[in-house]
Amino acid sequence: MSKNIKIPVCMCLDTSNSMSGRAIYELNAGLKAFYNILNMAFNNEADTAIITFGYNGVECVKHFFDANEAPELQAGGMTPMGEAVNLALDIIEAQLNAYIELDNEFYAPWLVVMTDGYPNGNPVDLRRAVSRVNSSELSVFAIAVGSDADIDILEKFSPKLSVKVKTLKEFKFKAFFKWLAENIIRTLSKKTGEDIELSSVSAWSE
Repeated sequence: MSKNIKIPVCMCLDTSNSMSGRAIYELNAGLKAFYNILNMAFNNEADTAIITFGYNGVECVKHFFDANEAPELQAGGMTPMGEAVNLALDIIEAQLNAYIELDNEFYAPWLVVMTDGYPNGNPVDLRRAVSRVNSSELSVFAIAVGSDADIDILEKFSPKLSVKVKTLKEFKFKAFFKWLAENIIRTLSKKTGEDIELSSVSAWSE
């Protein structure tokens, strides 16, 4: 595995009221599995952050410099997706600047956007988020949870999505986060600039 090469991974996760019940339970279980896999693989090459939108509005519940531990998420509130993505892009930019100051090599950032509904925050913020993502060098993973997610908005976040918008199979959060962790590990085994083929999504996507 390559040493001293970082990969920043930021997850924007919907924790709105519609995620109550089994969905939020399975999301939390998936995050725990994700960090268990990463922590067994290496120390700190994978820097992860989590932005939630819903419960408590938009909140950074895990920053890149925090320990790799799964936060316990709660569901409630609305779906301010645009505001969440803008915050994610802000902290990704700050993290890349920190890498540069420390002379760390790094891979292009990964951005996960996972939602089960329609964004209902400020439309100006949503348009700004879409524009910023499309003008950034990111690997974007847009995940629809269930049939009520706004696929059209997810597709707008990038015309060159690393993985085209996928719909999560019913409550397969743990399978998705295991896939994500395994592909982070796969990426960190490569040299920067080397082509990376992601593994099959069949275990978690319809």
